[in-house]
Amino acid sequence: MNAFPLIVESRAGLVDAYWGLDDQLSAEEEAGKIIQYMEKDRSFEGAEDPLRIYLALYNHLIKQEDTRATVVLQNAKQLLDTQVSKLRSDEARRMFVQNVPWRRAINEL
Repeated sequence: MNAFPLIVESRAGLVDAYWGLDDQLSAEEEAGKIIQYMEKDRSFEGAEDPLRIYLALYNHLIKQEDTRATVVLQNAKQLLDTQVSKLRSDEARRMFVQNVPWRRAINEL
């Protein structure tokens, strides 16, 4: 098993935490590591929920007024659409998106 996606997911949590602590420098450092990984594997295969990574990175890039935020959001929406398309019923699709905060946030963006 490749542990890197799990590490990247933890880094996404750190990005959020550093912003909460108003430590933009540390948030930038962690986001940079996520971007480096994303350049190799944008699926984040093996992460518990890759969309959480995408949302943390998107939020960071938006705060930094970084134009890469658009690409990150497009990738996140594409992944969410792929995940949702695998579900059979409308109710299952709705619950899949609405019951998880980062999925709901990406859907609403």
